[in-house]
Amino acid sequence: MEQPQINIYQNTGTVLETIEHFLENELVPEAVTSLNDSCLQRRLLVFDDEKLPTNQRNLTDFRTRLGVLIEYEFGRALDELLASKGLTDAQVVYVVANRFPDLEIRRSDGTRGPRIEVKSIDLLAEEKAANFDTLVKDTRPSQDYVLVLLWQWLRVPGKPARCPVITDWSIINAFELAVLRDTYWLNHPPGDCGDGAQGFDIRWAVNSTRAGFNKEEGNYGKLMRIFDSQSEQWLPNGLVRQTTVDKYFTLRQKIWKGGHAALVEILSEDLVSLNNGTFQVQAPTEHNDLLVWELSIDNRRVVLGGGNRMPRKVDILALVIDNTDIAVAVNAKFQWRVYDSSGNLLNSGNKPTAIAAAIAQTLGVDISMSDHLF
Repeated sequence: MEQPQINIYQNTGTVLETIEHFLENELVPEAVTSLNDSCLQRRLLVFDDEKLPTNQRNLTDFRTRLGVLIEYEFGRALDELLASKGLTDAQVVYVVANRFPDLEIRRSDGTRGPRIEVKSIDLLAEEKAANFDTLVKDTRPSQDYVLVLLWQWLRVPGKPARCPVITDWSIINAFELAVLRDTYWLNHPPGDCGDGAQGFDIRWAVNSTRAGFNKEEGNYGKLMRIFDSQSEQWLPNGLVRQTTVDKYFTLRQKIWKGGHAALVEILSEDLVSLNNGTFQVQAPTEHNDLLVWELSIDNRRVVLGGGNRMPRKVDILALVIDNTDIAVAVNAKFQWRVYDSSGNLLNSGNKPTAIAAAIAQTLGVDISMSDHLF
């Protein structure tokens, strides 16, 4: 069997691009395909007769457990690929003694190769709470990566069950992601630092306040808030490639856009059940940083505009044309507002499960709500 043309066990900057390309273009996409085509549909089924939690605390625990199972199923799929890539003396092992990473590739003699921290995000979760708080000193610039898997529920053909399906993913160099995070955090100190300054001890980030020092437990490391475009001016020269900055901003867009696309699929399941009615949805378009869908319900027109932040009323109304009945604005946390064609607020809420009912009630139509797994 042909051996790989790279040494994935080499921990120097000279192989950074090569290892990343190998992971991003060969190993990870094939592992994700295997995950979707067989692993998840066989071992992560949720049958229709299973009673699932509905209160927020237990629902969060359910998502966390499911996320861990997805992450380790990914490790299993990755391990099964190694031999076909010429890595016959390698295996994927789960790292159980540390917080970072989740997986690492090792030779049988223990030589360590790439390490991967896996984050799975439910696109229909109101708070995409994946967190990366590993310190820069604990990452290796050439061999450590953060893999983000975006998933939603899929009805399994021929079975009374659903399973998670990976709809998109992104892999980012962990060292550079940590530099992005710390650049942003150090340049946005709290307003009451007192005589101290923010910094790091041997274990974690540390805040300074007038009351003294304390472990940072706020937004440090939350993937959607790690960095912003205004902070690029403070990045240390030569430590972060522009491709990594671009990957991070693309990931944020994938998360909120994927969430809105998943939401429209759920709305479609509900609204297609109109009693003796018709329902149609057009492919989305983009307008002023919004994803826009046009829905036709019993020949009545609904415009839905989804954004990372709550769309402004003026931007939603710019989408309204003469035959529009209502316009719906939704943000990445699925807080929503329903307007009439004149801009009057008719309804609002903060749960994705309530949007279809609000649209139906406003239009005066009857629907049968589906049993969604939010």
